[in-house]
Amino acid sequence: MALLAIAMTNRVISEPEVTSSDQAVQDILAGMFFLFWAALGGYGLVSNDQLLASQGSMLSAGPALIPGLTLAGLCVGGVLLLLKGAWSIRAGYSPDRPNWHQHGYAVAMVISLLALVGSMQAAGFLISTFLFCSGWLLTLSRRIAREGLRVIGIAISCAALISCVIYLVFVELVKVPLP
Repeated sequence: MALLAIAMTNRVISEPEVTSSDQAVQDILAGMFFLFWAALGGYGLVSNDQLLASQGSMLSAGPALIPGLTLAGLCVGGVLLLLKGAWSIRAGYSPDRPNWHQHGYAVAMVISLLALVGSMQAAGFLISTFLFCSGWLLTLSRRIAREGLRVIGIAISCAALISCVIYLVFVELVKVPLP
């Protein structure tokens, strides 16, 4: 928890001031981003005949319930962000050009997620998830990681714990086969 508080403090102090027009454009772009992933996930959900056959309806408890609720949340959040950004622009804020260097983490996340999916077949779930989690935990704590090896050890330990908990929950408790 202290690690998160230090990271948040560093981020708040070092982040540049965002104007309302920049925020409106960022809201619209974020809304489109969420709606894109919701559409992609919805296509994957409805095109999976085995998943839909085992599900009575989208609201009954079954294997498609969590993905369906997640997609619904992405859709609602995306639409709300689009409406918020459009409302801000309509209220008189002229949109400036978006500051693209602030979106480096989002692009890196998409690329690393694609690499995670691709590497699961070759390396397996545990190794791929551990590398993904440790890479992101170290990346997001890079400012405080310079303080010593203790933070790096905590990040790697947390990555191992996250990977093992996800594996145990899905494979042992829910009986979902993972690659």
